[in-house]
Amino acid sequence: MPRFIFGSPHRPGPRRVALPWYRVEDWEDLHALFVERDAVPAAYGTWLERAVQAEARYRALGYDVVRVVVAPDELVDWCLARRRRPTMSARHEYAQSLLALQVPSRRRRS
Repeated sequence: MPRFIFGSPHRPGPRRVALPWYRVEDWEDLHALFVERDAVPAAYGTWLERAVQAEARYRALGYDVVRVVVAPDELVDWCLARRRRPTMSARHEYAQSLLALQVPSRRRRS
């Protein structure tokens, strides 16, 4: 199950999960940044195949999956600002933070 999800069992509506999405033209730069690069396929096509499979698994579990494009420079800036390394967890958190900026608040404004 994804770690970073919008929605809860106590609120109606789909549970949203940000799936970090990488562009082929950024792959080499991103892969070089990954802390756990040995566990991440070096070939973009292999990563893409796995990402599509993960996306399908989340959707099958009822999640509203949103592909969030991660740019290498922006990821580095985000990690530096938070004194984080670009681990898998950090990349997911970064993608979820970008998704949160796109989701309107559910709070009423007075």
